[in-house]
Amino acid sequence: MNDQINQTNSTNPNKNFLIIAIIIGIIAVGAGGFILGKYYNDISKETAKVYESGPDASKIAEKETGKCASIQNISEKNQCWTDLAKEEKDENYCKKISADFPEARGDCYTELAIIKDDSLVCEKIISGSLHKSCLEYFEENDGKDEMADWKIYENEKYGYEIKYPSNWNLAEINKDPFNMTIWEGDGLNKDNIQMVEVYGFVSRGFIEGNLDYLKKRLKTEFNKMKEISITNGRGFYWINETKGGSSPSIYLVGKNHLFLMTYNIFEDTENALAQSELIFNQIISTFKFTESNEISDWKTYKNKEYGFEMKYPEDFFTEQVLQPKTEVIQCDYANFVNNCPTEIITVNDIPFCLQETGSAAAGTAYTTYNYTAIRNKECFVVSFAVPYPNCSNYLPINNQEIQKAYDKCILDNEITKPKIIDQIVSTFKFTE
Repeated sequence: MNDQINQTNSTNPNKNFLIIAIIIGIIAVGAGGFILGKYYNDISKETAKVYESGPDASKIAEKETGKCASIQNISEKNQCWTDLAKEEKDENYCKKISADFPEARGDCYTELAIIKDDSLVCEKIISGSLHKSCLEYFEENDGKDEMADWKIYENEKYGYEIKYPSNWNLAEINKDPFNMTIWEGDGLNKDNIQMVEVYGFVSRGFIEGNLDYLKKRLKTEFNKMKEISITNGRGFYWINETKGGSSPSIYLVGKNHLFLMTYNIFEDTENALAQSELIFNQIISTFKFTESNEISDWKTYKNKEYGFEMKYPEDFFTEQVLQPKTEVIQCDYANFVNNCPTEIITVNDIPFCLQETGSAAAGTAYTTYNYTAIRNKECFVVSFAVPYPNCSNYLPINNQEIQKAYDKCILDNEITKPKIIDQIVSTFKFTE
């Protein structure tokens, strides 16, 4: 039997070669599959990283990994790629529509061109008739102002102006905390845009100072924002991801105010974010800071002894602890402001060094804000004393109730100086 087997193997060398070739092929395919699998896995990870940094990352990643590609119905699949292209404003998704369907791909490019307001996207269309109609759209709408019939709202107290669609409504609360809301139609189950003044904000009296405050408050989150051009101010835009969904948002930084504006999306549908961004960006483009009239009815305080003046509210000097104190002292006038160890504030081209000092009395602690400028080779100081609760009165902490009271006291004391002080200082100027 063994002889027979040996004879059979020796007489069929091609068969042995074929078996060996098959085995080698299987190994090669397996190794190749492993390598390709690792390659595409790495690519998927990199792709996921890119999408994670953008808006609505979970939805984009879901579609990118095959949602549109897995749809069997050709019409629905093409529409899926079109919707994704519009949502991401990316023509690469239009390219995923098979060239066998030039009209579907052309429709995708046309809709994308309109959303991006970019006629160059029309040049991607192969179909002559669709290419022509795409260009005709831009020719017909060239120079047309879509916001020509929009309503205009001006707020003199808070110093801003904004436009919004004619079929939207606006309501505003001109009290602390300030709040403005605009919404479409009757407001029932509708998206809305809300603008509030940032809680705890104290104006530095100039844009860069307020921007510095915002950066310190947001820390690393600020670096994720994109700067948007704002008339008489600066804007910083991002998509706020919350458990409730994605919300286009922007910080609006002005000379005297810092607002947060957010688009609240009521229905979290696939196209909701793209559609809300479109209208939100249009509304943002109309926003501008104007000259605030908050101090228009203030009185003017003039000091002939020290040769300066500044404005103040009518009831300001009735608050004894807030009365400003002024004095002139000897100092290293040549280097004082430049060597300011804390914060330099420029008011009407006058650099002030702002320093804080503290003192305590029974039940009350005082923080004094000293604004120092150089004049006639001397240091000119304007000081404001502000009372705060003395938290040391709660020490030692013997029970939970005292702990809560102490924690609240510390939190209350973290509030910065009253906004009115910054407003008064912003009107300061030397008269002699």
